[in-house]
Amino acid sequence: MKIKPFIFSVLFLLWPALIHAEGLGGIHISHLEGDVQVMSEDSGEWIPASLNMPLQEGDRLWVPEEGRAEVQFQTGTFVRLDEESVLDILRVDGSSAQFYLAQGRAYLNFWNVTEGFLQIDTPLASVTIATRSILMVDVADNGGTELSVLKGLIETDSRNGMTTVTAGKKLIVRDTGYTDLSSLGRSDRWEEWNRQRDARLAQEGESTRYLPAELRSYAGDMDAGGRWIYVEGYDYVWTPTVIFASDWAPYRVGRWAWIGTDYVWVSYEPWGWVPYHYGRWAFVARIGWCWVPPLRGAVYWGPGYVSWVHTSAYAAWAPLAPGEIYYGYGYYGPLSVNITQVNIYNVRKQAIHKNIHVHNAVTVIDRDTFIHGKGRKIYVKQNPFLEKRSDYGRPQWKREKVTRFPVIKEVPQRRIPPQRLRQIPLKEVRQERPFLKERPHSAFGSEDRKKSLREAQEPQKKTWAAPPARPDTPARQTPAQPKQYERKRGLGEAMQEQEAPRPERDYRERPQPAQPGTTRTPGNFSREKLKQPGQYEQHEGKQGLGEALKEREAPREERGLKERQQPVQPMPQTKNKPTQPGLRQYRPDRGSESARQPAQPMPLLKSKPDQPEKRLPAQRPPQIQKEEEKKLREQQEQQEQEKRERGNGDRPDKEDKPGKKRLF
Repeated sequence: MKIKPFIFSVLFLLWPALIHAEGLGGIHISHLEGDVQVMSEDSGEWIPASLNMPLQEGDRLWVPEEGRAEVQFQTGTFVRLDEESVLDILRVDGSSAQFYLAQGRAYLNFWNVTEGFLQIDTPLASVTIATRSILMVDVADNGGTELSVLKGLIETDSRNGMTTVTAGKKLIVRDTGYTDLSSLGRSDRWEEWNRQRDARLAQEGESTRYLPAELRSYAGDMDAGGRWIYVEGYDYVWTPTVIFASDWAPYRVGRWAWIGTDYVWVSYEPWGWVPYHYGRWAFVARIGWCWVPPLRGAVYWGPGYVSWVHTSAYAAWAPLAPGEIYYGYGYYGPLSVNITQVNIYNVRKQAIHKNIHVHNAVTVIDRDTFIHGKGRKIYVKQNPFLEKRSDYGRPQWKREKVTRFPVIKEVPQRRIPPQRLRQIPLKEVRQERPFLKERPHSAFGSEDRKKSLREAQEPQKKTWAAPPARPDTPARQTPAQPKQYERKRGLGEAMQEQEAPRPERDYRERPQPAQPGTTRTPGNFSREKLKQPGQYEQHEGKQGLGEALKEREAPREERGLKERQQPVQPMPQTKNKPTQPGLRQYRPDRGSESARQPAQPMPLLKSKPDQPEKRLPAQRPPQIQKEEEKKLREQQEQQEQEKRERGNGDRPDKEDKPGKKRLF
């Protein structure tokens, strides 16, 4: 009987450590816009969210109007929410997670991931992402779900069965039970914003060279907030270049918030996730504060690696240096002591801390500021770590509601989640939607077989059945089923077989060219089907284009023979001008209507041998004719001027220029 109380006491002491090991550190808020709020499962109250706030299993995230949020995993997965969206974190299992989107829009980037599994459920569908993919989910107020796959592929489960959706496709699951599969349309602002975020985070900077493999997914924040420097004794270290105050020190811009079962440091700096929850801090002369990353294989998340000194009036803390031990409520790596599993009075605590001797390294605030978040930093005359020995772990003060707030601010009433969303029971949703990593069964309880979209939407074929017979009439016989070959060949072919054979004249025929020395008659045809329909067709009462082309291809003797056989008709009298000598008479084309009537041959007018043939002068453009006439007049005037000068007997002197008159 004494063993049971001992076991319960051990489990009670181990419970906080188990919660920290499984719940915190894997997910946090990496981007925030607007009055985003979070509700934890244990508290059941909505609190304002903050940048770098850790999330755990059972949290519910609400993004109001004019707001956006980004949730980042340690494995490199990103989940972004648009305005008026609510997301539940149902389960977290290492690198795998399950979400429930009751309303709004979500963007899931599961591309830069080597392992893990992601599942997101909606009121009408359940989506599984097991390979590298990028997905957009849009859930309407009535539960209608729209799934747009930008990259990769997903497995979708609904009431109609399971469907695979590949990249470039969009699946719509309606509240009526029908599903539609189509191609993606044009991108909107929400998609463009996500693509820009992905492009910025995908850039490989300097931090990927010095961060351990477990932390390379945070390289973008480290590159934007600082630089890497080589320091002897520490190798390459990171120093921030964006600070907010002259008296800046690590663990100063932010707040200690009660999350889970411990105080967790929530930094308000954009790069404040990795340096405050991994590794240690060191002060280097001529450089300042530097963050020393952990070694590969020794990466452990912690609520805040600091050393504590607290009294009934104030609390003080200082960052731990490399190699110093952290005393906390949980196991956080080899350089930590879980004070819930050992007797703290038998533990010899490390008394020397390097950073407590650095100027302005110790942060001291009063008790009210620590609990309520409203107050200011207090200044003490002497260093608390020099007056008093450091304590084991965090302060043991009584917590209040505001102690859970990562940031102290008031949320407007219009930004609070609607009542229908606040009443969604998280436990029931978790029970109805199982976490299926390998999909052995459907999340909706349907059959285990994979059902295609066409089978889900294709209506069932109706079979004809005879109506029941009336009591006063004889039973109606069921008509005989048609023959198998008739069903395959169709009704039209079956009717053709029952009809009488058609006469041979119905076959399409074409005329054969006449042999030399023979005469073509109207009945000289061959019964032969045409290979190409419409070629060499014969129309009634009018010669077709095919026959005219055929006549052109025939020899000239055959054409002459045909013309001689037809009667010659006189030429119609026209009022045209008589033709000029040397010009041929115009004859219409052979394919026209008049080409079929033989024309009267007209003799050519030839010129006599002693007389040259008269031809009409070629007509020139009027502009050229005017220039030639002008030149001709100038020549004539010049000739007349020369004649007058020779008639008077005057000769122009050498000095006189032509065209000028003499003065004497």
